[in-house]
Amino acid sequence: MDAEEEFDFAGRFYNIKKGWLQPKPIQKPYPVVMNAGGSEKGRHFATKFCDVAFVAVQSHDPTASGRR
Repeated sequence: MDAEEEFDFAGRFYNIKKGWLQPKPIQKPYPVVMNAGGSEKGRHFATKFCDVAFVAVQSHDPTASGRR
């Protein structure tokens, strides 16, 4: 999206005609995708699509996850 000045997008829920992005991202080739979520769906999303994931620790008990 940052390579062109204007873009068109047709999606399921909205359409964009002659859209533009300002300010342009600094990162190349694209900005880092981050996720913060502790649900099972959120974790699966993060492993598939994200560069960085912030997770919440569910328990401080080392035996809770089966590790010792």
